[in-house]
Amino acid sequence: MEAAKAFYGDLLAVGPEAERPGGAIFVAGSAKLLLHERGDARRELRERRFVLLVEPRDYPWARSAYLRDPDGRLVELNQADR
Repeated sequence: MEAAKAFYGDLLAVGPEAERPGGAIFVAGSAKLLLHERGDARRELRERRFVLLVEPRDYPWARSAYLRDPDGRLVELNQADR
């Protein structure tokens, strides 16, 4: 999680708005990035490019898209104020 927080802090040029063990929230403009550590053991992925897994679509809670970051972490892009 520390490596992920450093990666996104550098990428967004902001520090976490909130942190807890196993997670952090970053806010950049109107975008909010939530990092979550999985509770079970996870395998490290060696991808070096973002890979879109789910195109943006509407859910009951917001509009979201899912992708993997360069280290293979699952990322949800969320637009709550539609």
